[in-house]
Amino acid sequence: MKRSIFTVLFLVLAFNHGYTQNVDSLREAYIENRNIPDSWNMELFEEDVMGLDKRNERLPFKDGAFPTPYYNRSQPDYNGLSNMMMPGVQGLYKEIDGQRILYNSVSIGKNSLNADHLGERKDDLFFQIVVLTDFIDDTTYTHLGSQLYSRNHPDYLFQGYFKTSVETVEYLAFQTATGSGFAVINMRLFDLSKGKTILIAPHTDGSLRSMQISSPPLSSATVDGYTDELIRDPKVVEFFTAPGVITWENQQD
Repeated sequence: MKRSIFTVLFLVLAFNHGYTQNVDSLREAYIENRNIPDSWNMELFEEDVMGLDKRNERLPFKDGAFPTPYYNRSQPDYNGLSNMMMPGVQGLYKEIDGQRILYNSVSIGKNSLNADHLGERKDDLFFQIVVLTDFIDDTTYTHLGSQLYSRNHPDYLFQGYFKTSVETVEYLAFQTATGSGFAVINMRLFDLSKGKTILIAPHTDGSLRSMQISSPPLSSATVDGYTDELIRDPKVVEFFTAPGVITWENQQD
Protein backbone atom coordinates (compact mmCIF):
# COMPACT_ATOMS: atom_id res chain seq x y z
CA MET A 1 0.00 0.00 0.00
CA LYS A 2 2.80 2.40 0.93
CA ARG A 3 4.56 1.56 -2.32
CA SER A 4 1.38 2.35 -4.30
CA ILE A 5 0.96 5.71 -2.58
CA PHE A 6 4.62 6.51 -3.24
CA THR A 7 4.21 5.61 -6.91
CA VAL A 8 1.16 7.89 -7.26
CA LEU A 9 2.91 10.78 -5.53
CA PHE A 10 5.97 10.31 -7.74
CA LEU A 11 3.83 10.40 -10.89
CA VAL A 12 1.97 13.53 -9.72
CA LEU A 13 5.21 15.33 -8.89
CA ALA A 14 6.76 14.26 -12.18
CA PHE A 15 3.71 15.51 -14.08
CA ASN A 16 3.74 18.86 -12.27
CA HIS A 17 7.46 19.23 -12.90
CA GLY A 18 6.99 18.50 -16.59
CA TYR A 19 4.01 20.87 -16.78
CA THR A 20 6.02 23.67 -15.13
CA GLN A 21 8.94 23.10 -17.49
CA ASN A 22 6.57 23.18 -20.47
CA VAL A 23 4.98 26.46 -19.37
CA ASP A 24 8.38 28.00 -18.65
CA SER A 25 9.65 27.04 -22.11
CA LEU A 26 6.52 28.49 -23.70
CA ARG A 27 6.98 31.74 -21.85
CA GLU A 28 10.65 31.97 -22.81
CA ALA A 29 9.80 31.32 -26.46
CA TYR A 30 7.03 33.94 -26.41
CA ILE A 31 9.27 36.57 -24.84
CA GLU A 32 11.96 35.82 -27.41
CA ASN A 33 9.45 36.07 -30.26
CA ARG A 34 8.40 39.51 -29.05
CA ASN A 35 11.90 40.67 -30.06
CA ILE A 36 11.95 38.98 -33.47
CA PRO A 37 10.08 40.91 -36.19
CA ASP A 38 9.65 37.79 -38.35
CA SER A 39 7.55 36.30 -35.52
CA TRP A 40 5.10 39.21 -35.40
CA ASN A 41 1.56 39.01 -36.69
CA MET A 42 1.61 42.24 -38.69
CA GLU A 43 -2.03 41.95 -39.78
CA LEU A 44 -3.07 41.89 -36.13
CA PHE A 45 -0.71 44.75 -35.34
CA GLU A 46 -2.18 46.92 -38.12
CA GLU A 47 -5.68 46.24 -36.79
CA ASP A 48 -4.56 47.35 -33.31
CA VAL A 49 -3.03 50.56 -34.67
CA MET A 50 -6.22 51.37 -36.59
CA GLY A 51 -8.23 50.81 -33.43
CA LEU A 52 -6.30 53.28 -31.27
CA ASP A 53 -8.85 56.05 -31.89
CA LYS A 54 -11.71 53.76 -30.89
CA ARG A 55 -10.47 52.87 -27.41
CA ASN A 56 -12.76 53.33 -24.43
CA GLU A 57 -10.99 56.10 -22.54
CA ARG A 58 -12.95 55.31 -19.35
CA LEU A 59 -11.18 51.96 -18.87
CA PRO A 60 -8.59 51.84 -16.05
CA PHE A 61 -5.68 51.09 -18.42
CA LYS A 62 -5.12 52.34 -21.95
CA ASP A 63 -4.03 49.47 -24.18
CA GLY A 64 -1.10 50.14 -26.47
CA ALA A 65 -0.54 48.83 -30.00
CA PHE A 66 2.49 46.54 -29.68
CA PRO A 67 3.66 44.11 -32.37
CA THR A 68 2.49 40.71 -31.10
CA PRO A 69 3.81 37.23 -31.98
CA TYR A 70 1.48 34.80 -33.73
CA TYR A 71 -0.70 33.13 -31.09
CA ASN A 72 -0.67 29.58 -32.39
CA ARG A 73 2.87 29.32 -33.73
CA SER A 74 3.67 27.39 -30.59
CA GLN A 75 1.49 25.63 -28.02
CA PRO A 76 -0.82 26.25 -26.25
CA ASP A 77 -3.44 26.79 -28.90
CA TYR A 78 -5.58 29.89 -28.50
CA ASN A 79 -9.35 29.33 -28.41
CA GLY A 80 -10.51 32.74 -27.34
CA LEU A 81 -11.72 34.66 -24.32
CA SER A 82 -15.39 35.22 -23.54
CA ASN A 83 -17.35 37.20 -21.01
CA MET A 84 -20.78 36.69 -19.53
CA MET A 85 -22.39 39.66 -17.86
CA MET A 86 -25.52 41.32 -16.53
CA PRO A 87 -25.12 44.86 -17.95
CA GLY A 88 -28.26 46.37 -16.40
CA VAL A 89 -29.95 47.53 -19.59
CA GLN A 90 -33.15 45.98 -20.96
CA GLY A 91 -33.89 44.33 -17.64
CA LEU A 92 -30.60 42.41 -17.55
CA TYR A 93 -29.75 42.66 -13.86
CA LYS A 94 -30.14 40.69 -10.64
CA GLU A 95 -32.20 41.90 -7.71
CA ILE A 96 -32.01 41.52 -3.93
CA ASP A 97 -34.78 43.15 -1.87
CA GLY A 98 -35.17 45.91 -4.46
CA GLN A 99 -31.43 46.40 -4.84
CA ARG A 100 -29.95 46.01 -8.32
CA ILE A 101 -26.92 43.84 -8.88
CA LEU A 102 -24.72 43.74 -11.99
CA TYR A 103 -21.85 41.42 -12.79
CA ASN A 104 -19.16 40.73 -15.35
CA SER A 105 -16.93 37.70 -15.84
CA VAL A 106 -14.23 36.32 -18.10
CA SER A 107 -13.50 32.76 -19.25
CA ILE A 108 -10.59 31.21 -21.16
CA GLY A 109 -11.45 28.83 -24.00
CA LYS A 110 -10.33 25.22 -23.72
CA ASN A 111 -6.72 24.75 -24.86
CA SER A 112 -3.83 22.35 -24.45
CA LEU A 113 -2.93 23.77 -21.03
CA ASN A 114 -6.35 23.75 -19.35
CA ALA A 115 -8.14 20.90 -21.15
CA ASP A 116 -7.34 18.26 -18.51
CA HIS A 117 -9.26 19.98 -15.73
CA LEU A 118 -12.10 21.43 -17.83
CA GLY A 119 -13.79 18.12 -18.54
CA GLU A 120 -16.90 18.82 -20.65
CA ARG A 121 -16.73 22.57 -20.13
CA LYS A 122 -15.85 24.57 -23.25
CA ASP A 123 -14.16 27.32 -21.24
CA ASP A 124 -12.91 28.11 -17.73
CA LEU A 125 -13.99 31.16 -15.74
CA PHE A 126 -11.10 32.84 -13.95
CA PHE A 127 -12.74 35.99 -12.60
CA GLN A 128 -16.20 37.33 -11.75
CA ILE A 129 -17.06 40.69 -10.23
CA VAL A 130 -20.53 41.28 -8.75
CA VAL A 131 -21.43 44.90 -7.96
CA LEU A 132 -24.26 46.67 -6.19
CA THR A 133 -25.35 49.71 -8.22
CA ASP A 134 -27.68 52.69 -8.07
CA PHE A 135 -27.02 53.92 -11.62
CA ILE A 136 -27.84 52.42 -15.02
CA ASP A 137 -27.59 54.48 -18.19
CA ASP A 138 -30.09 52.95 -20.64
CA THR A 139 -29.26 55.47 -23.36
CA THR A 140 -25.50 55.73 -23.83
CA TYR A 141 -24.38 52.93 -21.47
CA THR A 142 -21.87 55.07 -19.60
CA HIS A 143 -22.41 53.08 -16.40
CA LEU A 144 -20.06 50.27 -17.36
CA GLY A 145 -17.41 49.09 -19.77
CA SER A 146 -14.95 46.22 -20.10
CA GLN A 147 -12.21 44.77 -22.28
CA LEU A 148 -10.97 41.24 -22.89
CA TYR A 149 -7.25 41.29 -23.69
CA SER A 150 -5.33 38.37 -25.20
CA ARG A 151 -2.25 40.13 -26.59
CA ASN A 152 -0.09 38.61 -23.84
CA HIS A 153 -1.04 35.04 -24.82
CA PRO A 154 -0.75 32.61 -23.07
CA ASP A 155 -1.40 35.08 -20.20
CA TYR A 156 -4.71 36.95 -20.32
CA LEU A 157 -6.14 40.19 -18.91
CA PHE A 158 -9.62 41.56 -18.29
CA GLN A 159 -10.40 45.12 -17.23
CA GLY A 160 -13.46 47.26 -16.75
CA TYR A 161 -15.53 49.54 -14.55
CA PHE A 162 -18.97 50.05 -13.03
CA LYS A 163 -20.05 53.63 -12.39
CA THR A 164 -22.32 54.41 -9.44
CA SER A 165 -23.53 57.72 -8.01
CA VAL A 166 -20.81 57.75 -5.35
CA GLU A 167 -17.86 55.83 -6.77
CA THR A 168 -16.60 54.17 -9.92
CA VAL A 169 -15.58 50.57 -9.29
CA GLU A 170 -12.54 49.83 -11.48
CA TYR A 171 -10.97 46.43 -11.93
CA LEU A 172 -8.13 44.61 -13.65
CA ALA A 173 -7.77 40.83 -13.50
CA PHE A 174 -5.25 38.51 -15.10
CA GLN A 175 -4.42 34.83 -15.28
CA THR A 176 -1.08 33.39 -16.32
CA ALA A 177 -0.38 30.20 -18.26
CA THR A 178 0.38 28.43 -14.97
CA GLY A 179 -3.14 29.13 -13.72
CA SER A 180 -2.12 31.81 -11.22
CA GLY A 181 -4.53 34.72 -11.16
CA PHE A 182 -4.93 38.06 -9.40
CA ALA A 183 -7.36 40.96 -9.52
CA VAL A 184 -7.01 44.60 -8.48
CA ILE A 185 -10.23 46.44 -7.63
CA ASN A 186 -9.79 50.11 -6.71
CA MET A 187 -6.26 49.23 -5.54
CA ARG A 188 -7.36 46.28 -3.37
CA LEU A 189 -5.47 43.12 -4.40
CA PHE A 190 -7.19 39.72 -4.59
CA ASP A 191 -5.44 36.37 -4.99
CA LEU A 192 -7.92 34.51 -7.19
CA SER A 193 -6.68 31.12 -5.99
CA LYS A 194 -8.62 31.98 -2.82
CA GLY A 195 -11.84 32.69 -4.72
CA LYS A 196 -12.66 33.81 -8.25
CA THR A 197 -15.89 35.67 -7.42
CA ILE A 198 -15.56 39.12 -5.82
CA LEU A 199 -18.55 41.04 -4.45
CA ILE A 200 -18.36 44.84 -4.19
CA ALA A 201 -20.81 47.03 -2.28
CA PRO A 202 -20.33 50.81 -2.56
CA HIS A 203 -21.48 52.82 0.47
CA THR A 204 -23.03 56.27 0.49
CA ASP A 205 -19.92 57.80 2.10
CA GLY A 206 -17.85 56.77 -0.95
CA SER A 207 -16.22 53.78 0.74
CA LEU A 208 -16.36 50.21 -0.55
CA ARG A 209 -16.86 46.78 0.96
CA SER A 210 -15.66 43.53 -0.60
CA MET A 211 -16.37 39.84 -0.12
CA GLN A 212 -14.33 37.11 -1.81
CA ILE A 213 -16.18 33.90 -2.64
CA SER A 214 -14.56 30.52 -3.29
CA SER A 215 -16.84 29.57 -6.16
CA PRO A 216 -16.91 26.10 -7.77
CA PRO A 217 -15.39 25.55 -11.24
CA LEU A 218 -17.48 27.68 -13.60
CA SER A 219 -17.79 28.47 -17.29
CA SER A 220 -19.54 31.14 -19.34
CA ALA A 221 -22.47 28.73 -19.59
CA THR A 222 -22.88 28.14 -15.84
CA VAL A 223 -21.93 31.45 -14.21
CA ASP A 224 -25.38 33.01 -14.49
CA GLY A 225 -27.13 30.13 -12.76
CA TYR A 226 -24.43 30.15 -10.11
CA THR A 227 -24.99 33.87 -9.54
CA ASP A 228 -28.72 33.29 -9.03
CA GLU A 229 -27.87 30.79 -6.29
CA LEU A 230 -25.21 33.04 -4.81
CA ILE A 231 -27.46 36.06 -4.28
CA ARG A 232 -29.91 33.89 -2.32
CA ASP A 233 -27.22 33.10 0.24
CA PRO A 234 -28.16 34.90 3.51
CA LYS A 235 -24.60 36.21 3.97
CA VAL A 236 -24.64 37.71 0.47
CA VAL A 237 -28.09 39.22 1.00
CA GLU A 238 -26.83 40.80 4.24
CA PHE A 239 -23.71 42.08 2.46
CA PHE A 240 -25.68 43.86 -0.28
CA THR A 241 -28.42 45.24 2.02
CA ALA A 242 -26.29 46.33 5.00
CA PRO A 243 -26.79 49.77 6.54
CA GLY A 244 -24.97 52.46 4.60
CA VAL A 245 -24.97 50.82 1.16
CA ILE A 246 -26.17 52.73 -1.88
CA THR A 247 -29.78 52.06 -2.81
CA TRP A 248 -31.79 51.89 -6.00
CA GLU A 249 -34.68 53.98 -4.65
CA ASN A 250 -33.27 57.27 -6.00
CA GLN A 251 -32.80 55.94 -9.53
CA GLN A 252 -35.48 56.72 -12.09
CA ASP A 253 -36.63 53.69 -14.15
